[in-house]
Amino acid sequence: MTNVKSFCILALSRQLVRRAGIALVSVVPAAWGAGDPAEPPTEGLRVNFAESARWEDNLFRLPDDESPPDGSSRGDHWSQASLGVAFDHAYSLQHISAGLGVTDRRHARHADLDSTTTQGHLRWDWALGSDWSGRLGILQREAPRNFADTSRRILSLNTLREANAEAAYRWHPAWRTRLGLTTRSSRYSDRQSRASEYDEAAVEAGIDFLPRSGNRIGFGLRQAEGRYLSGPAATDRDYQQSDARLTGEWALSGKTVASAALGFTRRQGGGRPDFSGPAGRIVVDWEPTGKMGLRTTLRRELGSEDEVLDNDVVSRALTLEPRWSVTAKLTLQGMAEWLQRNSDSATDAGSGTQRTRSLGLGLIYQPRPTVSLAATYQHAARSAADNHLDYTAQTVGLDLKIQF
Repeated sequence: MTNVKSFCILALSRQLVRRAGIALVSVVPAAWGAGDPAEPPTEGLRVNFAESARWEDNLFRLPDDESPPDGSSRGDHWSQASLGVAFDHAYSLQHISAGLGVTDRRHARHADLDSTTTQGHLRWDWALGSDWSGRLGILQREAPRNFADTSRRILSLNTLREANAEAAYRWHPAWRTRLGLTTRSSRYSDRQSRASEYDEAAVEAGIDFLPRSGNRIGFGLRQAEGRYLSGPAATDRDYQQSDARLTGEWALSGKTVASAALGFTRRQGGGRPDFSGPAGRIVVDWEPTGKMGLRTTLRRELGSEDEVLDNDVVSRALTLEPRWSVTAKLTLQGMAEWLQRNSDSATDAGSGTQRTRSLGLGLIYQPRPTVSLAATYQHAARSAADNHLDYTAQTVGLDLKIQF
């Protein structure tokens, strides 16, 4: 293992040192290599390494009868290497987590799409006695834009930066009130994507019910003010968004756990058509046995980060993710998703209605808790109001992840 560790660090150390200064100044996170805020790393300092290989028969998500304008190949195989450092520690009532990672991508045929990106985060979950608690956090995430989201066949890197602060007061053993502030900015590396760049600031206030069972139900009101950096007229770039949401996590039984964020969203301005309607998502985890499980996700969202970076696209999706632990070290996972996206404006994601069906299968071998090897296959097909956005694509992948 020592030889593997040395090879991984030597292979990416130059990229990490060269980019780390930018990432720390920008404040930054959240890739496997940097430590996912939703899944904190093990207590202490950890080094994460990941190596992935992909083969795609339709890299640019083109219609079946269309080839790239320059006559190059529709398909390509590419590799991705990630190296990250993550830290997680509790100091009495205070909890600190941080991560910094770099990802390098290399294509065999389309070298103009090669990129090196950074990600990172810093988060402090604070507490004062048993009544006051909260969170302060900053993050940055850099990633290439998915070609399913743009009709251009050039490299487009998105940089998302976010800072948030939240304070909560537990005035009753089962009740607390909270107030939070969030600022966010989205930027692209290519000039053609600047119509989708924006800055946003939001404030949210809410109340939570926290019974002794460990479940939670909350209600919150969120008000956001944003501005697109480019548009037909400066006076049309500002937008306002209001959300009323009911959130919670609840153990329905010993085998079923549900989480939800449901509410009503109203959005106006920004040079885009107004939106008003229900929005949210429901996630249900069902484990009938210790070896089998099924996650079901149902969502309707405006500007979902799951599959699109334009924040004015309405997405509706149903996702099924079954899992079967064949042995203690071998797991079989599946995925089926039905996705519909709608946009009334001419964004990079395309206007009109798009329907995408995706099926995936993965086999994961985990000889040790800190080492995993996965083989994956995915098939996706999209039909759209604009026939130029139709496509079918197949992807075969191999992923290695190691934690030191």
